[in-house]
Amino acid sequence: MSNVITNFGTLAALKAARQFIVNGVELGFIRTPDADTPDPAHETLPMIEQAIAELEAQFQTATAALQPMEPRTYADEPLSHIKAMGELVQDARGIEISGNARKVSAFLMCGAAVPELVARIEELEARGE
Repeated sequence: MSNVITNFGTLAALKAARQFIVNGVELGFIRTPDADTPDPAHETLPMIEQAIAELEAQFQTATAALQPMEPRTYADEPLSHIKAMGELVQDARGIEISGNARKVSAFLMCGAAVPELVARIEELEARGE
């Protein structure tokens, strides 16, 4: 999905470049070579159009693959799954969170709560609940 997000910026840049070229030609600021002159400028706009079409197709495919998520609660998860997720959160090596102080703070708060959560799960498992 991160590739799609990166490509979203590329798509926006390509659309802006296309509009810049079209406006420049229409307003006379960009002069295109004569049709019989061999020049790579003839291929620039078609190449941009092709790239835009390909990226838009990627976005349509990615968007179609996204299904709305149904709300879930801890009650929907087996205790062992919650415990395993908690252990992953505690072992946060390699997780990159930066830039948003609220995101970092929320992640750290979750990590701090894991030992208590795991202890409570083990207590429930021991009682057979």
